[in-house]
Amino acid sequence: MSRSGEADQESGSGEETAPLSRTQMRREAQRVQQLVLDLIALPSSGLDALGLDPSVREAIHLCQGLKLRAQARQKRLIAQLLRAEDYEAILRTIKNEGSGLLDGTTRERENELWRSRLIDEGDSALQEFVQLYPQADRQQIRTFVRSARREPRDKKSLRAQRELLRVIRAVRSK
Repeated sequence: MSRSGEADQESGSGEETAPLSRTQMRREAQRVQQLVLDLIALPSSGLDALGLDPSVREAIHLCQGLKLRAQARQKRLIAQLLRAEDYEAILRTIKNEGSGLLDGTTRERENELWRSRLIDEGDSALQEFVQLYPQADRQQIRTFVRSARREPRDKKSLRAQRELLRVIRAVRSK
C-alpha cells in the first residue's frame, strides 16, 4: 500500500508540472531572448548588481564586443546558459531593481549626445569627456573626431562616427 501511496504522490506532483504547450514554449523562449538583450545592454555595474554566474557574465562581456553575426551566435549561447540557470530569479531581480538597471536606451542616447558634442564642440567637449572618464584614450577619440568632421557623406567620415560611438560606449560602460 505504501508503494501505491508513493505512486499517487509522484503522479500528483507530475500533474502540477504539465507539459508546456507550443505557445507557452515560444513565450518562454521570447522572455529568455528579451532577457539576453536586456543583459547585453547593461553596463558592467548593472551586471555586477545582478550577481550572475561567472560563465554567464563572461559570455555577456564577450558578446558586447563582437560583430553582428558573431553576436547572434553568442546571444544564443547566453540564452542556453540562462535556461540552465534560474533565469526567473534574474528577471525578478531586474523587475525589483526597476529602471535603474535597464536604462539602455537612456544610456545610448547619452552616448550619441556625447558623440555629437565631441564632433560639434571639439577639444572643449573632449576635455570634459576625459575629465569624466579618465580611462578614455584622448588621442584615439581626437583622431575619430577629426575624421568624423570631414564631409558628412564620406565613407571614412561615417566609419569614424561609428567608431567614435563604439569607443564612447566602451569607455562609459566601464
